[in-house]
Amino acid sequence: MILVTGGAGFVGLNVAEQLLARGDGVLIYDRSPPPGLREPSLLATPI
Repeated sequence: MILVTGGAGFVGLNVAEQLLARGDGVLIYDRSPPPGLREPSLLATPI
């Protein structure tokens, strides 16, 4: 499992999508989800 911080931004989201495409497990963390997030179940709950 790979944690991508800042996953709601352009770079973080693209990194997460590329990791998913190659078969890695990904957990996205950001202060707010992006409007175009394709996998909302990947968002971490803020602590």
